[in-house]
Amino acid sequence: MHRVHTQNPPNKHSVALQRDINDLRLAQRINRAKADVDNGPPPPLPHLDARGKQRQVEKERQEDIERNNRTLLTRIEHHFTSGKSIDCHLVQYGPRSLNRISRESELRKITQENRRLHNAIINQKPVLVAAKLEAEFQKNQKAFEHLCQNKIVINKNDRRKECECGDQDEEVKYQGQIEEEIRQKLEQQAEERKEKEKELKQSQGQKETIQESQKEDVSETQKLKEDIPVNKENALPVDEEQKMPEPFEYVDDADICLEKDDGFTGNNIYLTQ
Repeated sequence: MHRVHTQNPPNKHSVALQRDINDLRLAQRINRAKADVDNGPPPPLPHLDARGKQRQVEKERQEDIERNNRTLLTRIEHHFTSGKSIDCHLVQYGPRSLNRISRESELRKITQENRRLHNAIINQKPVLVAAKLEAEFQKNQKAFEHLCQNKIVINKNDRRKECECGDQDEEVKYQGQIEEEIRQKLEQQAEERKEKEKELKQSQGQKETIQESQKEDVSETQKLKEDIPVNKENALPVDEEQKMPEPFEYVDDADICLEKDDGFTGNNIYLTQ
């Protein structure tokens, strides 16, 4: 027997791809084909695009609005510029009152009463005395000045100027006080300086007198040494000779007179002034 040979089945992906290609070609041929019946949109009409009727209606509407606005403005202007009246052209009659005579008489009486009161007020003599009021004002103003810290200002318009002047016066007073204190301090310092100079002069004069007295004492001791006879047989060496007492020495710090050696005991002697 002969064996039957069969072909291999095709791939499903390639089959699907070929099917899509065939569908695309068919759609292209259908689009290129011309229809027997014209089913396209109609051509545009120019009178419909212009819309002349709608524009005319809108224009007429705007004209009506403007005309009504002008009419309203003229009426408003007439209402405000003309007198009070009703918006009509009829003859305006005044009100007819039934009690006109009585109202006129009442108004006349009121007018006469007002005129009488006015004349009475004008012809009234003054009760207040200007001199008395001025005296009371001066008396009360002194009390106000004692109680008030700031300066009293009668005119409100000049209050700011018065305040400024008061501030300036206070500043001037304060500066004057400071200058006075500085001047007093300078005078005190000058007086203290003069006193110190006097004390220094006095101390210098005392020192000079003490130095002169010391010089005189030294000169007297030298003369005494020269006048004393010297015993050469019983003479002692120069170092063992009895020394004459030295003069007093003035000490400023301790304010005392110091004698270094009395010449006999070898002790220092302090003598106060």
